[in-house]
Amino acid sequence: MDFMEAAEPFAINDTNIEIPTDGDCMEIYECMKQFVIDCNLKATVDPERIKAKLGEYRILRIDGRIASFDKITPVLENAMKIDCVFTREEYRGKGYAKQVVASTMNEILAKGKTATLNVDRSNQISNRLYKSLGFKKVFSQSEYRQ
Repeated sequence: MDFMEAAEPFAINDTNIEIPTDGDCMEIYECMKQFVIDCNLKATVDPERIKAKLGEYRILRIDGRIASFDKITPVLENAMKIDCVFTREEYRGKGYAKQVVASTMNEILAKGKTATLNVDRSNQISNRLYKSLGFKKVFSQSEYRQ
């Protein structure tokens, strides 16, 4: 995994990024289950935890359906992490993840904080996306698995 950070905003056109409401919880839950599968994680997805953290998600709707989202995770006094970047398969390749991440990154930077994220070194699509938004690799880290 590479740890990346961005300190400069990214110019984007008006986006329709929203903070989800309680009515979006189950749709995010279904997407998060797919996110765990796509990322080959062994994590369990808890709809109650999603509901409790709903204000940390940022979503993009297409035709009334959540197409792409990410999550802001506070990590340090001067930094916030972008996490759980996901786009439904049928919406991939259309730039929706870029819109969501750019908007979230700009939101973090507007608060005077550094935007950070972790990315799998082997995920070329995500690496290309984050680099295009101005994220720079700070260091690589190992992963320990039992």
